[in-house]
Amino acid sequence: MAALLNFRFATLFPIAALAIAIAATLACSSAEEPEAAPAAPVVAPTVAASAPAAPQPTVMVAAQPKPTEAKVDNEFTDGTRGGNMRIATGVWFDRWDMTTRSHWSSTQGLNRMYSGVLQFSPRDGLTVTPDLAHSWEFNEDFSQVTLDFNEGVTWHDGEPFTVDDVVYTINRWINPPEGTPQPRVAGFLLVDDMEKIDDLTMTISMTNPTSRILAALADSWHIMLPEHVLSANGGRLTDAEHVIGTGAFEMESHEVGNSVITSANPDYFVDAPDGSPYPLLDKITGIAFANNELAAAAFTTKQIDQYITFTPSKAYPIQADFPNEVSVIRWDSPGFQGIALNGSAPPLDDPEVRKAFRCAIDTRQIVELTSVPDVEPPNMRQISFFGTADPNYEDIFDYPCLDWDQKAQQQEMAKQVFEEKGINKIEFLTEEAEPEIVLIIQQQMEPLGVEIEIVVTELTSAREQAYACDYELFWFGQAVASKSPVEIINQVFRPGAGFDMCQAEPPQKWLDLLADLDRVGLGSAEEKAITKQMDTIMREEWNPKVPIRRPDEFQIRWNYVKNVDPIATSKFIQSRFVDAWLDAGAPGR
Repeated sequence: MAALLNFRFATLFPIAALAIAIAATLACSSAEEPEAAPAAPVVAPTVAASAPAAPQPTVMVAAQPKPTEAKVDNEFTDGTRGGNMRIATGVWFDRWDMTTRSHWSSTQGLNRMYSGVLQFSPRDGLTVTPDLAHSWEFNEDFSQVTLDFNEGVTWHDGEPFTVDDVVYTINRWINPPEGTPQPRVAGFLLVDDMEKIDDLTMTISMTNPTSRILAALADSWHIMLPEHVLSANGGRLTDAEHVIGTGAFEMESHEVGNSVITSANPDYFVDAPDGSPYPLLDKITGIAFANNELAAAAFTTKQIDQYITFTPSKAYPIQADFPNEVSVIRWDSPGFQGIALNGSAPPLDDPEVRKAFRCAIDTRQIVELTSVPDVEPPNMRQISFFGTADPNYEDIFDYPCLDWDQKAQQQEMAKQVFEEKGINKIEFLTEEAEPEIVLIIQQQMEPLGVEIEIVVTELTSAREQAYACDYELFWFGQAVASKSPVEIINQVFRPGAGFDMCQAEPPQKWLDLLADLDRVGLGSAEEKAITKQMDTIMREEWNPKVPIRRPDEFQIRWNYVKNVDPIATSKFIQSRFVDAWLDAGAPGR
């Protein structure tokens, strides 16, 4: 595609329909850039571009990258103004900087106070729509994009938003302050440099021609942060007073370990159909619960109005008690849960050991033990490396290491590898005192001559220990914000990804395919062909992780809560609630 990709929007046009449709013809995602640099371009580390030349993969890719599909509006809707919506936010997010954690509770509690450069459509999760930037233009070969930002945007403390804040934030993602983990950095790894043109215009140049930078900028975890606030604190966001964004809601009050109350931002830069700024709600109160039992009790007594990540065992009985007043909506989460393998040190630096370990585990036992009975399809599903976004998802039960009929044979082969390599003990780092899944794996490996030594530590310590490569095995989960395997690749498998956790280095032919993947459209036939080859390499040669399962999520809400769709709200807009509203009769009205 030789023509310029040029989107210019003068106004924002609301869309009246709220429909979820995962489009198969959309386009690309992924790019990035590090630490704080004012106007001067900043060079970020490259991955595929720095690799030596290798034979061309068999997949034929168009010479020009495919554009990311975009729309001219924010796709928010109309509704009734007023009211305080009370939501459950799961466990308390233990850090005020939501970018340092990859957990739903962080976004449920904090994301409504922030904006991104762009954002995904709440209708499909793949189309890009405006946010702080109202338009963008690629050069002819897709090696650079120019972004134009809205005028008059202010931070919640009244300071003006400028391009300097964008440069600072992207730099901070890639080169964070010491001790500040950034588990979702990989979407920016294609950024080569950034240049400020003026206060509302900037360019981003990529290491490889690609339009996937748009999807990286639209990922709702990639919030923009105020340079004037963070730079004064060494780049760290450590206190509630630092939670200053440009989003639809702003901090009103909080009680650590319990709740965050936010009020409508009167100066939000997006207008509703009635001509006044969004949001429609006056307030949102987010309340943290230690477990689902407490959340269920609060819900049934109408102390909360909605909860995004409930369990079916709790949700459906409540719906049965209030059949005309409560809705339970099951939503397809393309997240990834499995075992991280430290491929940078023995014994898992050996590809034969990694494959033997993966093939020895009976993932079916874990999936079935953690599923809720009588839920169809099962609420926990066995997955391969790309989760349910895997183009081969329907074929995974035919894979030798996942085919249940071949499990005994695979375990015997694994036992022989362990004996030949002298592998008799592997440590499993966990934050749970009674780690059910780890105990299952321990039981499965014992007959194969391998002792799984369980090392229990506190949640934050365990994860930071895993990020620091001080582990052998570690259970992890990663929530993703779109239905493409590219999202999981960027967060888990791309070299430098926030969740790579010292996994083994990918084969060069996998990196070559990754370079091709960066040039094709999101959801395209080329993407499926390339990721199918990548998945094969991962299973047969690389084995960087052990995929186990992908859980469905269950939203529960009282029917007076409107425009709070589980997929759009939880995944694509990450609990921003810009156009959520409460009907008459709601306790908060």
